[in-house]
Amino acid sequence: MERTTRIMISTAMLAAAITCGASAARAAGASIAGDCAVFSPDGGRIAFQRERGDAFDLVVRDLSTGEETLVEKGGKVIAGQPAWGPDGSLAYVMMPATNTAYEAAVAKSEDGSNLWLWKDGARRRITWGRVHDSTPSFGPDGRIYFASACGYAQRKAGTPALFVVDPREARPERKMIYFAPNARTICVSTGVSQPSVSPDGKLLVWTEINALDDVWHICIARLSDPAGTMRRLTPFAMWAYSPRWCPDGRHVVFTGFNAGDDGWGVHVADARTGAIKRLFPGEEPSLSADGRRIVFTRDASLRFADVTPDTFTFRAGDSRSQPWDEPERLLLAKTNMTNSMSAALGDDFKFGSDRTFFVRAEFDYDGDISKNHDIVHGIYKESHIGFHLYLIKGTPNFGTRYPDNRHLHICSNGKFKDRHGMLTGIRTKDAIYLYVEGGGFYSKGLGKGAIALDHPIRVEVGNALSGSVSLVRKLDIGTGWPVNVPKPFAGEELFK
Repeated sequence: MERTTRIMISTAMLAAAITCGASAARAAGASIAGDCAVFSPDGGRIAFQRERGDAFDLVVRDLSTGEETLVEKGGKVIAGQPAWGPDGSLAYVMMPATNTAYEAAVAKSEDGSNLWLWKDGARRRITWGRVHDSTPSFGPDGRIYFASACGYAQRKAGTPALFVVDPREARPERKMIYFAPNARTICVSTGVSQPSVSPDGKLLVWTEINALDDVWHICIARLSDPAGTMRRLTPFAMWAYSPRWCPDGRHVVFTGFNAGDDGWGVHVADARTGAIKRLFPGEEPSLSADGRRIVFTRDASLRFADVTPDTFTFRAGDSRSQPWDEPERLLLAKTNMTNSMSAALGDDFKFGSDRTFFVRAEFDYDGDISKNHDIVHGIYKESHIGFHLYLIKGTPNFGTRYPDNRHLHICSNGKFKDRHGMLTGIRTKDAIYLYVEGGGFYSKGLGKGAIALDHPIRVEVGNALSGSVSLVRKLDIGTGWPVNVPKPFAGEELFK
């Protein structure tokens, strides 16, 4: 994973800086040189990519005989990221090894990093264009889900989104199913990758990163409405990628790393409860269709392990206490605060770096989106703007501070159309959240952590920015998770 070429075609593309160093898990068979392996639907074969010098081959191996079939030979092309379909066809990514964007444009070539389909020795192309299609997987209906930086239908050309194509069409058309809300703003950079559809076709998991100081995490949502139902499956502080549904439709296996781990590990998550546990060292796990074996990568080799009842048995320590489990406790409640009004903050407003707090404001403003409008901000000895709800040209924002006093903020993907609204900003020990009543829910990891606000002075309405709101009808500040904000992970709700 150290070289750029491998990063481009491996589902481990985001993890080059950390290596695996613990002893191998007990293997249920001899290791095979390669990575990114997946079982065929009948469990008798695996498809995987194999590094050969500067080239990558795509290989299918019969597990009973050891016989290998070379699907694509690397050299002039780079091939990898295989995915089996329900009918035994194999989708994968192939791109010219030396085809730069400039070369392709001069040659008027449609060759980019595109999807191909192979079955019984015959192959055909599925997508076209000088774009980067990647990480395909099949849904139970035979359609292919993948990530692409194709750039159309997006505000930012080249920003990855999730798409689906139907390989049964003569020339399949990409249909976008998810574009990260934060990518529509200038506030954060966003990447999405590695979609995987549940066996019943109802749920979707994928990897996402939404800030330069954030880490890749795994999201889960209903396939029918990914943007509207998205929840976080893995915690902000955990690096996580390569999610795949287990055949039982409840559990997800993935690659993860927590501070203190001795390297990347194969993890399993309960999508209903959010419980997560590490199984053994390794990366890129995938289960057989019968749920009895797992294949994964370790030290550039494929390993196999048996799946036992204990694999999906979670203990008390596997379920994490989450900020949204703590009920709302109101500390300050004010009504009809006009611009320039303030209120003193007592010792109850000492918001340490690991404490969850929120500020909620229902307000009117003059509707002039050419101005910036301050709604409310908290003044602390550590920072004149310890927390802050405001509008930048009509776009809602919530901000706090890093330890070096840099401003950390998050914004919505749309502007207020009405002159009345309600915003809620939340800061937990590892993230900030912004909830726009009737307009979306946004989150961003803290990275190095936010500054502890241990010396409160006062809270002010207006004054911090040019322009002003007309009236803060209701201002609430408190600890715990505000009752008006949905929980970021509520797996049971997705399964209903």
